[in-house]
Amino acid sequence: MNPVEAILELERLKATKPVDLAAVARVLEGVEGLAEEDIVGTVAFELISPRAVFTLLKSPEPSERLAGVELVARLGRLHAGSFLRHVVKDPDPRVASCARRHLTRLRLPEVGLPLPLPSFARAFARPSWTVAGWRFGAAPRFSDARYPVRADLSSAARAEAHLRVPLASLPSLRRYAEFTVPKRRGGVRSLAAPHLALKQVQRRLLDAVLSRLAVHRASTAFSSGSSVVTNAAAHVGRAMVIKLDLQDFFPSIHEERVRGLWGALGADRQVAHALARLTTYRPRLASGSLSTVAVLPQGAPTSPAIANLIARRLDARLAGLSKKWKASYTRYADDLTFSFAEEPRQVGRFLWWANAICQQEGFVENASKRRVMRATGRQQVTGLVVNQRVTLPRHVRRSFKAIIHNCERHGVASQARGRPDFEQWLLGFAAWAAVAQPDVGVDWLRRVKQVLGR
Repeated sequence: MNPVEAILELERLKATKPVDLAAVARVLEGVEGLAEEDIVGTVAFELISPRAVFTLLKSPEPSERLAGVELVARLGRLHAGSFLRHVVKDPDPRVASCARRHLTRLRLPEVGLPLPLPSFARAFARPSWTVAGWRFGAAPRFSDARYPVRADLSSAARAEAHLRVPLASLPSLRRYAEFTVPKRRGGVRSLAAPHLALKQVQRRLLDAVLSRLAVHRASTAFSSGSSVVTNAAAHVGRAMVIKLDLQDFFPSIHEERVRGLWGALGADRQVAHALARLTTYRPRLASGSLSTVAVLPQGAPTSPAIANLIARRLDARLAGLSKKWKASYTRYADDLTFSFAEEPRQVGRFLWWANAICQQEGFVENASKRRVMRATGRQQVTGLVVNQRVTLPRHVRRSFKAIIHNCERHGVASQARGRPDFEQWLLGFAAWAAVAQPDVGVDWLRRVKQVLGR
């Protein structure tokens, strides 16, 4: 199909709402030549909804993600690269392989780490590059320096002493309850809570091994002595604050990466395999079948510690980048925050490097959540304002103050509105506010306790 015929067919598809993505993909597949793809792809990009495409690329069904890759890869080099970056590290090997194949076909430059060459080939061979970056993390030569403390897991007997169950019985414990909770800004978050027997074993592993391993000092989540307040305090009174968000932080850490982590911590092959199976799960797809790729479950007690350890090199590299640019850096789970005492001249270049490092370390930035905040506006980090000092946002202060006032005048039931956990929420928020902004939170906590009779 020549470009003119393809464009006329796309114009006919434009009349149908919503546009049939599968039909658009069939038209694009008939176009041959990179130059022709660039022309027709630009027209096709104006027809489709980027949100609909991202929904396809983030589908739990690998077959739908694969169809999404085939669609975006034909949108021309201008648009294809931005979409393919989100799936080039897909945990399903078929999807990731398809994305890498199209990146090569389109001759798109992609950030990646050079693969080490054997000594006999270094004199005459060009180094190859992997767009997947540190995909599995299984190479001990890369990992040993990052984990100075070795776990006592060098044999099955030692691992069983920590877990207090034989390794052979672990597969029978691998059971999860899946459910969803609404996100604050729309959509739902999928969670997987381990059954009691599995949770007890995971908790023993966390207490005996994972909790004793140091995370990078820039990590402020899931560790004792750190909180959203600690994270925000590092960026008070700065000329510019930049927030980045990692897309699908826990699901992007799949079983092979976790197995590589356990190997780097000193576990032998058998133990690393067993512990990776113990701390990951296979989500159930919309079709009812189980995913072929196991990932970190959001809900298991071991997942936050494992995520922090796997992100240790990411933290180290971003901290090094920040030092070079005279910036401060912290990470709270999937939220990356950078702040500058003076506005940098080349913000775009800094963001390119930060994005490249995330790509190389096996994570993808969610570009829609990127924020660049200057001192002339409100600078908010992990829910707290940091322009001059750490404070709660003004609308939060006003809202909660009104709730306490109404509880004092009309009773707690008048504000609960049928919520069975309202009293716990009221007390919990007041306690958090007392830590985040003591000058108002301490008084709120006193008044809440008085209202609740505690």
